Amino acid sequence: MSDDDSDDDNGKAKFEAERDKILSDLPQNLKDKFGEIGFVLVEDDGDDEDDDEDKKVTPQQPKEYYQPALIVNPYEVPPKPVRDIYWFQLYQKAKRSKAKLAAMDYLVYIYGSDDADDCYNFVSQEEFLSLKDAQEQGLDKLPAELEEKKQSAGKLSDVEATLVRGFEEMQHDINKEPTDRKPHSKFSFLERHEQLAEGDGPPTKKQKS
Repeated sequence: MSDDDSDDDNGKAKFEAERDKILSDLPQNLKDKFGEIGFVLVEDDGDDEDDDEDKKVTPQQPKEYYQPALIVNPYEVPPKPVRDIYWFQLYQKAKRSKAKLAAMDYLVYIYGSDDADDCYNFVSQEEFLSLKDAQEQGLDKLPAELEEKKQSAGKLSDVEATLVRGFEEMQHDINKEPTDRKPHSKFSFLERHEQLAEGDGPPTKKQKS
């Protein structure tokens, strides 16, 4: 075995040990949520619909929608900045007590996202609407006005377009087992030790299995 192979193995072993330790520290109520589909409230002020800066527009109240989202394991998202910076900061503060750990915000993938650098978010447990509750409230389907826009090929705001894609993407996942719902099947990434194994150049994207 070459020195490079040994370094790669050591890097992988260190990563796996750190991952397993952190995940073992998380309370079961959080880990049980990984792979759960739900909804988060988003606002659409419609500003991006108006391309004419000189056109006078009467201010309107932002529209509110429930966007499909997926609670994800922090080790199923890119190391930087999502996990190693944003999530880890929350974890470091929360691990001071079991109660704070159990109440940590959910890390969610926003269904319908088309930007790998802007597809994850944090939502409090109280603000995450479960799929069951959404179904009971009739919020698990694309709003009628957006369905009509979609069918008539009407112009959609960025938020509306993400919502339309989100409901379509959610439908592909809804009958899967929670463990099979993976955001990195759409946006692939490399772990730190994998980036080093690729060499000094820019990391080559590859899909994680």
